[in-house]
Amino acid sequence: KVLDERFFYIKRINKKTNQFFDILIFQKKARLPVIITAEEGIWNSNEWVLKTGKTFHFQDNGDISYTESFDQLKINTEQEAMYYFRKHKTPREMNSQELKNQISLLNKSGLNTRSLKVQYHFQKSIPVSGLVFGVLGIALCLSIVSSGKDWWGIIIAICGAVLSVGFYFFLVALFRSLSKNGDIIPLLGAWTPNILYITLSSFILVRTLRVK
Repeated sequence: KVLDERFFYIKRINKKTNQFFDILIFQKKARLPVIITAEEGIWNSNEWVLKTGKTFHFQDNGDISYTESFDQLKINTEQEAMYYFRKHKTPREMNSQELKNQISLLNKSGLNTRSLKVQYHFQKSIPVSGLVFGVLGIALCLSIVSSGKDWWGIIIAICGAVLSVGFYFFLVALFRSLSKNGDIIPLLGAWTPNILYITLSSFILVRTLRVK
């Protein structure tokens, strides 16, 4: 999200008290960026007051040259705070490139990016489910339907396909939760349902073709 010449990340906002918490600001400079972190802050019209934080300055090679701690830091903005908050996108609303940029930005500050990585990898894996269901549907039809007039076989194949779709999204929810909790890495969590279904479909296809 852009704030004048700054990108910022805020974990939690309290609109009733004009407070925000766990703040990261990535500020563009002529040559090297500056990163500002703060535990909390408060906004009043166009002025933000950050409390208990640090400012990180970088060298040309990307290493931190020095840090400055502050008890209070004031930042003036071109618009009131709510203007920027209304423009905010949640991770689910971001595209893959926006998520990738956010992850890269937050990694530089040492903040936890696991939830963003989970969303990024699931955005890549979910579209493949169409292909996965297609392969599974073919496998079920070949294994269950004996002929074009086998209506019971067709009905059973359709019911099996519908149930498999429901179970697939149950697996997606399960592995998304495991990934967010840190039980498995986001990449593995995102692709495991597809891998399981492709493996099952391949097994059914091979077995059916051998029998026939």
